[in-house]
Amino acid sequence: MPLRLSAVRAPRVPKGEEYDTVIVGAGPAGLSAAIYTTRFLMSTLIVSMDVGGQLNLTNWIDDYPGMGGLEASKLVESFRSHAEMFGAKIVTGVQVKSVQRLDDQWFLVRGSRGLEVKAHTVILAVGSRRRKLGVPGEEELAGRGVSYCSVCDAPLFKGKNAVVVVGAGTPPWKAPSSSAATSRRST
Repeated sequence: MPLRLSAVRAPRVPKGEEYDTVIVGAGPAGLSAAIYTTRFLMSTLIVSMDVGGQLNLTNWIDDYPGMGGLEASKLVESFRSHAEMFGAKIVTGVQVKSVQRLDDQWFLVRGSRGLEVKAHTVILAVGSRRRKLGVPGEEELAGRGVSYCSVCDAPLFKGKNAVVVVGAGTPPWKAPSSSAATSRRST
């Protein structure tokens, strides 16, 4: 099971503080946004249940340009430390419940564990979630035969007898083409 970096650091949940920017989501998009906002000297709070987004669902990254393959947890930690280097504050274990416009200047962001802060801008970088079928064995075989990215994982099925593609993200009529190139039979 991949390392969940939210267990490493989880500062206190802010209440009554004001920020230039609050970013909801600490996946690659949220952390990248924080790098830019903090480089422009904007006080930035990132709020998320965990750090890394869907990168937490894999162990190894082979398709990140210039890296030649690396552990997902190391990539997440690199993103996190880069955002923190410029001053982003990251609070984890908190789910944002509401964003309310107060006036022309402020938004009020409320969340679990008592989060209540004001921000001039709010960036929603909430990412996406895998759609699960709920079929028997799906959980147990995730990452060991069950894949959620036909383009990313097609090489893992090279030479296999059969591949079944169920559409959710990549249109189902495109996904078999990547799997077909690597497997003997594609459905």
